[in-house]
Amino acid sequence: MVDAVDDSGVVSQSDDTAVSSIPCSAIKFLPDSSGADGEVRSQLSIFHDALTDGGFAVDSSFTVEFYTWFIDVEPGESRTLVSLGQDMAWRVKVDGSEVVFEIRDHEDEIRVDVPSPGFHHVALVYNAEVSPKQVSLYMDGTRVGGPLPFDGPWPVPESDSLRVARAADGSPSWSSQVDLLRFAQSARHDGLSSQIEPKTSIDGWQGIWHFSGDTANALTGVESDAQHVEYDTQVCL
Repeated sequence: MVDAVDDSGVVSQSDDTAVSSIPCSAIKFLPDSSGADGEVRSQLSIFHDALTDGGFAVDSSFTVEFYTWFIDVEPGESRTLVSLGQDMAWRVKVDGSEVVFEIRDHEDEIRVDVPSPGFHHVALVYNAEVSPKQVSLYMDGTRVGGPLPFDGPWPVPESDSLRVARAADGSPSWSSQVDLLRFAQSARHDGLSSQIEPKTSIDGWQGIWHFSGDTANALTGVESDAQHVEYDTQVCL
C-alpha cells in the first residue's frame, strides 16, 4: 500500500517526494443487485449538517470536486456521479460516452467525452463573481466544458444534501470508486487550467471526505449515510 501525495496535483499511484498521513483508501459503490422494489441502492448521502458552516444549496460561488475511477457505461444509461438533493436540482452524470452537467428545468448543459479508464479529478465550479455568472467543468485541472453562462436562480432541492452515485428513475448506481470529495462555498478553479490542491489542503473548504474507512467530513467528524458500499484499500491518489 502506497501512502503518498502527488506534488503535481494529478492522480498517481506513488510519489516518493511527499508522504501523507492520510490512509490509502477510496469508497467503492457496489453494483446494484436484482430484487423487489425498495431494495437498497449503492449511494452516499451527505447532509448539510456535516459541513463546517452553511449548506450545499447556494446562489453564491461554489466548487464540488472529487476523484473517480471512470468505467465504461452502456449506451442509453445515465449514472449520477454527484447531485444536489435527491431530486437532482443539478447533477454531474455519466451518460453513455459523455460526462454531463445539467440543471433541472434548464435546456443548457455541459457535455464532454468520458476520459480514459482510471482515476481522474473532476471539478464543478460556479463562479458568481464574474459577469455573466458561469459554470465550468474541469478534468484533471483543465477546463473541458464551459464556461456556461448561468445567472440563476438555482433550483431549490428537496433536501440540502449531496447525493453521490445515486440511482434515479430506475437507472443503475455508479459502480466504481470515488475518493477525496471536497466542497467549498467559493470558486476554487478559474481560467483554462488550474492547479489541483494537495489532498492535505483544508483552508477554505467546508467539507472534505477522504473515505479512509469512513464517511466522515474530515473537518467536522460528522458521518454521512452510505448504503451498499465498501472501502478499497488498494487505491491511492
